[in-house]
Amino acid sequence: MKCPFCSHDIAAAWQHFAFNTDHLGRNLPQIQFQLHTTVLGDQARIPVTVSASWLVCQNVDCQEIIVRITRSLSGKNESWIGLPKRSTIQSVHQLVVDPFRKDYVEAWTILEDSPRMSAVLSRRLLADLLEKYAGLKQFSLAARIDDFIADTRHPLWIRENLHYLREMGDFGAHTQQDKTAAVPPVPAAANASAEPVIINVEKQEAEWTLTIIADLFEYFIIAPQRDKAIRAGFDKKLADANRKPITPLKS
Repeated sequence: MKCPFCSHDIAAAWQHFAFNTDHLGRNLPQIQFQLHTTVLGDQARIPVTVSASWLVCQNVDCQEIIVRITRSLSGKNESWIGLPKRSTIQSVHQLVVDPFRKDYVEAWTILEDSPRMSAVLSRRLLADLLEKYAGLKQFSLAARIDDFIADTRHPLWIRENLHYLREMGDFGAHTQQDKTAAVPPVPAAANASAEPVIINVEKQEAEWTLTIIADLFEYFIIAPQRDKAIRAGFDKKLADANRKPITPLKS
């Protein structure tokens, strides 16, 4: 089977959840792996059984928990994935740690049910990334994006995507309007985290926001660590060969 989180091929090593109460919450004489009850049919009540099983993805870069629900009604069995709620979630590199990893997976998970709330979570995550890795501490996400775009040291394609994303969400208007209506203005010097508010977000826009965040994971976190490891390996080769080390560039 394929992991619904990372899409890697994994073994279907399902383990059962056990029940010690019935459908009314009464204690059972022994542990069971299926919940037995009845549902109303056309003319009579029909027996139904429900079971739940789980596994942990064996991919070391994922290791998310997957939950499967199985229902048997009138001899017909059906199964579906209960966790994650979304069928396929983009994989997250192991170098991306919590809270970024957790927020990213959660935003993917709720994308189908609520693109708006997914976008809210994604843009909060985007604001946190720009603060931690680009040193941008402005109150609004729009201001952080403006400063990031103005810094030509960053790749043009990333700056262009953020520019379009900001315009699509109309961050400045929505964030300022909602903030001033809810609380008094916050001094510019205050070290407050941005909480962007999103209005009328389409699924495509919410999904593209997650794609841009994945690009920033690569730019801010994954590529620098990967390149650092490669350089360290080359430095070791030079040292083993008694060669002069490479002098690091000055910023």
